[in-house]
Amino acid sequence: MPLDKLQQTLLEIANRAYPAKAIIEYENGKLAGHPDFNWNDLPAALNDLENENLIEKDSVRISADNKITITGELKITSTGRNYLKQN
Repeated sequence: MPLDKLQQTLLEIANRAYPAKAIIEYENGKLAGHPDFNWNDLPAALNDLENENLIEKDSVRISADNKITITGELKITSTGRNYLKQN
């Protein structure tokens, strides 16, 4: 699966923190340190990365009333690390 720029950036952030979890933060409606990326675009990007098994599950949570919460924690999987090595 080819990744878009946001997904690639999130995967690289997770990889830099490996073996620990990476922490992402909100800053003025953007991904902190990356002003090109809107915070509202993160849930879909994180969900795609989880579905492809590139990061561990639970980076995004959806409540009973459909509120989306970004936990702020990313942990890359071995599949994600292999993806970065190959691309």
